Amino acid sequence: MRNYLVASDLSGRSDHALARAAELARGDDDARITLLHVIDEAGPASAEAEDRLRAQAARVVPASVALRCVTLPGDPDETILRLARETGAALILMGVPRPRRFLQGLAGTTAERVLTAAACPVAVVRHPADRTWHRILLALAEDRSALPVARALDRLGLVRGADMTVLHATHLPSPPTLRTGGLSSVSLQRLDNEAMAHLELRLRRRLRPVLKAAGHLHYALRHGAAPTALARMQREDRFDLLVTGARGQGALRRLILGSTSAEMIRNAEIDLICVPVGPLRKPAI
Repeated sequence: MRNYLVASDLSGRSDHALARAAELARGDDDARITLLHVIDEAGPASAEAEDRLRAQAARVVPASVALRCVTLPGDPDETILRLARETGAALILMGVPRPRRFLQGLAGTTAERVLTAAACPVAVVRHPADRTWHRILLALAEDRSALPVARALDRLGLVRGADMTVLHATHLPSPPTLRTGGLSSVSLQRLDNEAMAHLELRLRRRLRPVLKAAGHLHYALRHGAAPTALARMQREDRFDLLVTGARGQGALRRLILGSTSAEMIRNAEIDLICVPVGPLRKPAI
């Protein structure tokens, strides 16, 4: 059974996450949604929270989708992570973090803390689920970490029929930044084209077996920093979902893109899924 764990703060932001889970689960007899609200001192009392959670579920989720509502006391991120482990969640879905005051923001939001510690993929849902996640931007490194991200996406049923673009930002210097060494601009451009084509071929060979069910599969290789390339891609085209991976645990977890998870959550203009792919590599001595 594929279990979607939706963390709700009883706001409209979590309505989006719940609606997306319902859209993913609809038509899948093996899918179930667990809707969780964690009760803390600042929130409503237990009975009121349970009533509001059930009302949210009735308002957003069709009766045909299997769902159970859970209210638990405790620390929000720790409780979400514990229930994800206990239910074997395939995906944790959360709304975008609410604005925080500066001192509160130092500790990060619940979504950021869950993303940096979860053992399963985490979705931060920014938009209403009025259409499927069809146009997917898959931001990957050109190494073995690309495979677990692609496989996780396939296990969630998001690859089949999707219009997917694989984005890789490379640290190879672009021709205008190179010292010519006597080479003409034409020669430099030819060498760059060959290097980029080689990178793309390696990515294609690595990912083809996992992403073969995609409806359309495109590759976009860009020079420079990954966050810059990502922002440009989002401006140039309209995507429904950004998917990337992260290594490490806790405060050490970094997105493969080279940005912190918090920065990615705050800056992404579209829905985001982050997939854990293992520990950070130790630096060479």
